[in-house]
Amino acid sequence: YIHMEYNYSEILVFTKQLALSVGDLIRSAFNSPKEITFKGDIDLVTQTDKEVENILVKKIKTRFPDHLIVAEESVSDGKGKEVIIDHPTWIIDPIDGTTNFVHKFPFC
Repeated sequence: YIHMEYNYSEILVFTKQLALSVGDLIRSAFNSPKEITFKGDIDLVTQTDKEVENILVKKIKTRFPDHLIVAEESVSDGKGKEVIIDHPTWIIDPIDGTTNFVHKFPFC
């Protein structure tokens, strides 16, 4: 990895816009019926988790193709790797609080 200078202000603006864009999807799905699966014995995963993660990964890869991504649902499905190295890396948990989201508890 060759160290590069990054415009952190630009990354922050992008990150905020990214979060707001998927926030609309999460809010629209909040009161809707949910397609739920399990990862492991107790951890819930919704279709919204997967959709949000896919959107985030696609937009990050488009904007920052050299950045690495560790995405929770992809890693748990065996499609991704949990590798952290000395390189810009995004850690994605699409809906932090999926259990609350599933039960329509608004503090997810």
